[in-house]
Amino acid sequence: MDRKNTLKSVSQKTGLSAHVLRAWEKRYGVVVPERTETNRRFYTDNEIEKLILLKKAVNAGFSIGSIKDLSVEKLQELILSEEKKSIFLNKTLLPEKFQIKINNRIEEFFTSAEKFNSKKLQFLIYEIEDEFSQSVIIEEFILQILNILDNKRKSVQIEKITEQFIINELSFYIGQIINKIPEFDDFPLILTYSPVGGFFQIGSLISSAIAKLEKWRVCNLGENLNSSEIVSAVKIINPDVISINMIYPYNNPEIIKNELIALKSSIPENIKILLSGRTVWNYREEVIKIGGIFAGDTFAFRKELQKIKNSL
Repeated sequence: MDRKNTLKSVSQKTGLSAHVLRAWEKRYGVVVPERTETNRRFYTDNEIEKLILLKKAVNAGFSIGSIKDLSVEKLQELILSEEKKSIFLNKTLLPEKFQIKINNRIEEFFTSAEKFNSKKLQFLIYEIEDEFSQSVIIEEFILQILNILDNKRKSVQIEKITEQFIINELSFYIGQIINKIPEFDDFPLILTYSPVGGFFQIGSLISSAIAKLEKWRVCNLGENLNSSEIVSAVKIINPDVISINMIYPYNNPEIIKNELIALKSSIPENIKILLSGRTVWNYREEVIKIGGIFAGDTFAFRKELQKIKNSL
């Protein structure tokens, strides 16, 4: 294996101090770097990947002694399990009477959608807006509609034209939410998009709305974009975070995997990459490899934005 990474560069790439790297090597033997005649350490890319995974696991509450012998594959499985658990921790559910009211509105929404009644759909949304916050509308109403829509699509219970109509109506409303929320120059900046093969931008719109609610400036580039296009935009606006949304499965997963790796290799190290959407777990190995952050639903997405904002 090519050992080209010095102790200093490994510290920068992993976020582990030189002291911790030496201690983990000496006490636990987590990696065995090659040493030169002058005692300089050199690490492989695989060793860096393992160190990044170990750090994530330690941050999740595991002791280094209990995980030191795990393979990269086992560490990936462990971290994925913890990421999925974190989505549901401390998540506040709506009181039952409010949830029933929203469920009734969702039924009315689909009835009106099947008749292509745009006016009725917007009326239902505005009616809910009088009673609930924008975040509740997004998470408990719009996302529930998208989940039901996905199930109907999979079981062929809805026409494609009806699905497109619903997505367009919801996208229009989310766009209104985004435009209503003020943003200021001292807010951190997030770039949102859906990758190549993603032909609906509603996912990136939802991410944009949540980010604005958390006091971020937003640049939403839309859907079906490749890594080179994103890199060009990054050079111009220099965002603090890139948010990639993956709601629908992709016909060619290998393209997405390659796109993630290409993106990471072409942007500054300090830019965080957040990945959200129900299909993001399909790319766990690549997400971990690029040091990306899982944010499977809006609750996790919001919490990760808060953590990143506090660290800036």
